Amino acid sequence: MRDIRFVAPGTVYEITDRTNAGEFLFEPSADLADIIKGCIGRALARHPVQLIAFVFLSNHYHMLISADDARQLAEFLGFVNGNIAREVNRYHDRTGHVWGRRFRAIPVSDEETAQVGRLRYLLAHGVKEGIVRRVRDWTGASSARALLGEDELAGTWYDRAAAYAAGRRKTNAHEPGAFAMRYAIELAPLPCWQHLSADQYRARVAALVADIDSDGAEATRRDATHDLAHTEAARLQVDGDAPPDRSDRHGDAPERPKHSKRSPAPRAHAASKEVREQMCEALRELRQAYAEASRRFRSGEYDVAFPAGTFKPGGGFVAVAA
Repeated sequence: MRDIRFVAPGTVYEITDRTNAGEFLFEPSADLADIIKGCIGRALARHPVQLIAFVFLSNHYHMLISADDARQLAEFLGFVNGNIAREVNRYHDRTGHVWGRRFRAIPVSDEETAQVGRLRYLLAHGVKEGIVRRVRDWTGASSARALLGEDELAGTWYDRAAAYAAGRRKTNAHEPGAFAMRYAIELAPLPCWQHLSADQYRARVAALVADIDSDGAEATRRDATHDLAHTEAARLQVDGDAPPDRSDRHGDAPERPKHSKRSPAPRAHAASKEVREQMCEALRELRQAYAEASRRFRSGEYDVAFPAGTFKPGGGFVAVAA
């Protein structure tokens, strides 16, 4: 049985999704990052989840999100993934699947150590693989500089429906003007730090980044891992802020890793064994209740009660009582 879509209100979830066959479709470039951020900004305007942080690597992404319920999270990520897929295919002049699976949502406990640990994990991408020397050097779509207060977090959304209506459906150009809109991305605070002032929050993030950067010298001496293309690694190690060369982005098929890391995803992120076991037990009970309701539903008992906050077979969402 597939993982049940369930979101506990106020809980932070680490969201991960990966490209089909691990293809390097999200090259770390400023213009592609702008497109991705535009899709995220537009999605937030339509489905306002609490987005805490995000980073896009060459073949996958991570986000920290809190949502009201599973339906809101599914609608937000459905919009993000669907529109990024279309824009990335347009960007590379390709067709076919972009994502290799459904997104994975892993709950994070309310322990400060657990939440800060996941934020540090997201911020460290690019440095821990030895691709860039500093967190700030990553040119892909990321919230790192915005969290440090160094950059406006916004992207460009291309209104393809308006372009289609105007008879421009066959163009591949990312045209400014009437079909382009800027969307700002407002980040929510990490729940364990939401009591801090804006300056204090940035100082905590800066301390995390300084700690990550201190490990960067060793990381850059290691070869790039399977997650990033070696050609991109070589270029970024020379100058992490240099604009990308897109002259050859069309034609050749995107690269993919020779070896993919395969390890089971944890059911939950927690700092202590006790809390992790409690979270896993709650998830087991939910799965058992859902499996029993699903069995009865398939047997013809169509009025069976499914656990609140889950999706019934056929896509119906069971709302949580106010």
